[in-house]
Amino acid sequence: MTTTDREHRSFAVERHTVNEIEVAVQRAGSGQPLLFLHGGSTAPGADFALRWAEHFEVVIPHHPGFGLSADDPGIRDMRDFVPHYLQLLDDLGISSADVVGHSLGGWIAALLAIHSPDRVRRLALASPAGLRVPDHPTLDILRLEPPVLATKLTRNPQLLFGSGEPSVDAIVAGYRESGSLARVLWERNYDHTLQRWLHRVAMPTLLVWGRDDEVTPVRQAEAWSARLPHSETLIVECCGHLLLNEQPDVADAITAFLLGDGPAGP
Repeated sequence: MTTTDREHRSFAVERHTVNEIEVAVQRAGSGQPLLFLHGGSTAPGADFALRWAEHFEVVIPHHPGFGLSADDPGIRDMRDFVPHYLQLLDDLGISSADVVGHSLGGWIAALLAIHSPDRVRRLALASPAGLRVPDHPTLDILRLEPPVLATKLTRNPQLLFGSGEPSVDAIVAGYRESGSLARVLWERNYDHTLQRWLHRVAMPTLLVWGRDDEVTPVRQAEAWSARLPHSETLIVECCGHLLLNEQPDVADAITAFLLGDGPAGP
């Protein structure tokens, strides 16, 4: 598919009800399902995932309390996302999928792979959160004002706000998502038991990290790799935490891995 063809492709948005909560799901493409779990904000968008739609049926749900999905005050712990997404996969008729998760979504993806390895064919984690690495701790983003946080996420604020100042709607949406994030991360921004169970992730796993990540520092990749029995690591130069948005060619490296060709560094 050429770049022009890709630009004319877009996601369809579906509405599903999961345990009485309305969930928005973006879908595009056909073939082997690819479930993408976004990070702690939907503001950056997922246009890069249209590259995956050339090879896969891409499914991008918005977490409850994020984006176009309804709030779910019952989700108060990261583990609460696991039955939520297992039920969504059941409702969509997806028995197994390739799973890609970024940041918060990487944490959820890892939990899915631990608890239901039969539902995850291959796993790709982009700057995942969730692991406690005392020498290289995850940034406590809940304590930062939005303008400061934006500089930690990316060197290019346009990825978050477009070419101008953020609109009132964008500010309101950001505060709503911050509240949803606080419900699961207020006590701690890591899972103190995660390191004990990562050995159960038996499927091939790709770790992708931005060299300049200031949220989940790149040195965390070593801690993840040491605990994942079938993993390989790709470090991407000249980008930070929003590596998929900053360098969309990272999506092509993930495609190569999911297709079994190994990651081709962008």
